Amino acid sequence: MEAEWVCDACGWNNVDAAVCGRCGQALHWQLDPPVDVPRAPGPLMLPEFWNFLVFALVTVGGSAWVLLSDNGPAWQWLLGHVLVFGSLSLGALRRLMFRLWFHRIDFRTPAHARSGTMINAELSLLPFETISGVHVTISFRELTFRGDGGLKVNNLTVDRLNRGAPLRGRREHLFRFSLPAPTPLGRYMHLGTEMQVSLWRFAGRFNPAIGMAATQLRSDGGWFLQLKVRRGVFVKVIERRIVLYRPGAELLVG
Repeated sequence: MEAEWVCDACGWNNVDAAVCGRCGQALHWQLDPPVDVPRAPGPLMLPEFWNFLVFALVTVGGSAWVLLSDNGPAWQWLLGHVLVFGSLSLGALRRLMFRLWFHRIDFRTPAHARSGTMINAELSLLPFETISGVHVTISFRELTFRGDGGLKVNNLTVDRLNRGAPLRGRREHLFRFSLPAPTPLGRYMHLGTEMQVSLWRFAGRFNPAIGMAATQLRSDGGWFLQLKVRRGVFVKVIERRIVLYRPGAELLVG
């Protein structure tokens, strides 16, 4: 049976054709039109590029000064220098690549959920150009503290939303994830850990390296939805906490 469709661009009536017979617009373009977004920015227009350049120059320059200087600092200083500024350079490069690939990465999660109800999360990816090899993984994790203050991670579920399938350029790709909210029964706070993190963050006001390390420390546990978007060696991680509660004779919150 022949398929008929009317071209939105010129109004021509087409019969069993992949492209319009008058103006040449493709049918798949009409069925899945691109989103009106600007073109991908050039690297020089992004602050992430200049951050990467500065950190890379500091890493290379500081290392060269130590290696070429006869009375330079000890190798321990060199190792610490490379670890701090090298990691900052790689982090800036990762942020730069994702800014060049995606116009928008929007991860929407609820702020809280009652035990037994559904937790619904949604991810929106909008690439500038068609890209392949993008892997999207979402996991629901419970972080609790042991009696000694050590952190225990329990992955309740891990779901692969995309396994490298191509993402079309200038199209919004929606990924949805849902699961029932469990009952919070663990230990989600530890006084000693909170005091240590507070001291590190206070010291970070005077030492930028300590401050950047302190931002990665976790002072409390709870339930978290963790999103990982990976392409090649570059990985972007977004983590959102969801407060779970169960009302009743004893109110449970985690």
